[in-house]
Amino acid sequence: MNLAEIGFTASGMVLALTPLALWVAPNTAAFGIILAVTMVAGATVWLFSVWHTGYARQTPGEPSAHRLATVPDRFVAELHKLSPMTYHHRSLGDRRYQRKIDPLKKFLDQ
Repeated sequence: MNLAEIGFTASGMVLALTPLALWVAPNTAAFGIILAVTMVAGATVWLFSVWHTGYARQTPGEPSAHRLATVPDRFVAELHKLSPMTYHHRSLGDRRYQRKIDPLKKFLDQ
């Protein structure tokens, strides 16, 4: 377990207990202290997330490892034309299913 995981866990526990602590705060001074601790825990989570993911070390032209692949708009439009649940439960060898899916496969190959 590294430092970032320990920081995430500890700060997350503080943030999870914050609503209860605010609810049972006996006076305004304790309420203010709880809010200050919560802000520090939130900032700690943010700092560890930036440090742990390597956001600061990433160069501007470098692609992100977390970026999802995009599909063409035409693929999504064709996919929306399919009736819901009509073709989903059919076997792969079904001709009706294949007629609908083959054009979609062409969009993915582009």
